[in-house]
Amino acid sequence: MKMIRVTETITLHNRKVNNMLNVIRQFVKEEEGASAAEYALLLALISLFIVGAVTLLGNNISTAITAAANVIVPPAS
Repeated sequence: MKMIRVTETITLHNRKVNNMLNVIRQFVKEEEGASAAEYALLLALISLFIVGAVTLLGNNISTAITAAANVIVPPAS
């Protein structure tokens, strides 16, 4: 009778260990989702940087063209 209880205890322990290992395996597999989130964050930051750079360059180019246009004098008639 005692032998059955020890066997049941070992079986229960093995189930718990297997469940824990399955949870760890699932966590490792789900780490790919975190990588996707990190890539999305990087993409968002790079996009913001590009938008800021284009806006700044656009304003600078517009100012340079306006200054060049002001320098050009129409030919005398």
